[in-house]
Amino acid sequence: MISPKAGPADKPMQPRDERLAAFTVAYAGYIIISAAFMQQVWLFLTKAWGRENLYLFCGSLYLLLAVIVLLYVVKSRRHFLRVAGTIIVLVLSFLFAWRQPFFVEKLHVAEYGLLGWLGMRCLRRQRISGIAKATFFSFLFILLVGSIDEGLQKVLPYRVGEIRDVVTNLISGICGIILFLLANEKYKIVNN
Repeated sequence: MISPKAGPADKPMQPRDERLAAFTVAYAGYIIISAAFMQQVWLFLTKAWGRENLYLFCGSLYLLLAVIVLLYVVKSRRHFLRVAGTIIVLVLSFLFAWRQPFFVEKLHVAEYGLLGWLGMRCLRRQRISGIAKATFFSFLFILLVGSIDEGLQKVLPYRVGEIRDVVTNLISGICGIILFLLANEKYKIVNN
């Protein structure tokens, strides 16, 4: 179980926090809006680069993101359990992504993982007190964005929206939330 260290949660919102909140909402909006055109972008890139090269490029980006997160955790001299937990979550999320049947869904794992991370960071920097409350609202935010995204895909004639995709998006967002908690020293591991 993870609990926050003591500290004031009711600080006034700083301009940096407002920019983070605006960026998080804009990123969520991009995820939703991109449902309308990402298939065309994917087809264009596949023709321009080739499917195998595109898979290799996106897989390399995913691994680069994982290395950056891992280096952040290791460089900041986190406890061994945090480093081990980060490695486990990164490996599991990579395996989860690669088991997705369609390439766009593989990208959703990284996309919604980042959304989970941003949601937690944004909520923790605002007036949300308690890690459980911030986690719950981040979970709801991911669920809302994923549901709107898949709902939009359901009404588009060339896309398919499924409940399974909402669940995939939610699991991906939870991975981002867990990585946020592991990477931040404010939350200590409590033995009960």
